[in-house]
Amino acid sequence: MVPKKIQSKRVRTAHKHRILKRIVDHHRKERRSARKNPGQHNKTKKDPGIPNAWPFKEDLLNELESLKNEDENEKNRIRLVNQVERAKAKKAAKKAEIAANIAASTAAAKVAKQAKETKANAKTEKSNAKAAKVARVTKTEKIEKVTKGVKAGKVTKAKASKK
Repeated sequence: MVPKKIQSKRVRTAHKHRILKRIVDHHRKERRSARKNPGQHNKTKKDPGIPNAWPFKEDLLNELESLKNEDENEKNRIRLVNQVERAKAKKAAKKAEIAANIAASTAAAKVAKQAKETKANAKTEKSNAKAAKVARVTKTEKIEKVTKGVKAGKVTKAKASKK
């Protein structure tokens, strides 16, 4: 796949100034609406905290600290539980993958063994057929030699029977 060409960042100057003008207009409108409707554009107020003159300030701070620690401990516990579950799932997936690989390899080994056996059987059948053909040919050759010898009168019956 051919990568896309990077588009140039070049812009006409008139277009660039038009964009800047729109930005300035937008900011101006925002300021005007904030002046005219102050209730609509409130800033979020910061929590002032606990005043120093508050009775039992130390106890309240300690309680808030303990709540914060409990929340953090709960988050850590949940994170650990999720981590253990993910590890178990990963381990189970790995075992399943290994089992599948073993099954596939044994099946492949069986197929290879059968192919090897059929090849060996074909080879032996071929060699047996070749040997039978050679035996037939040699037998016919012997018969032809004997018949030629008999016709020529060179071979006696005793010699022909020995061969």
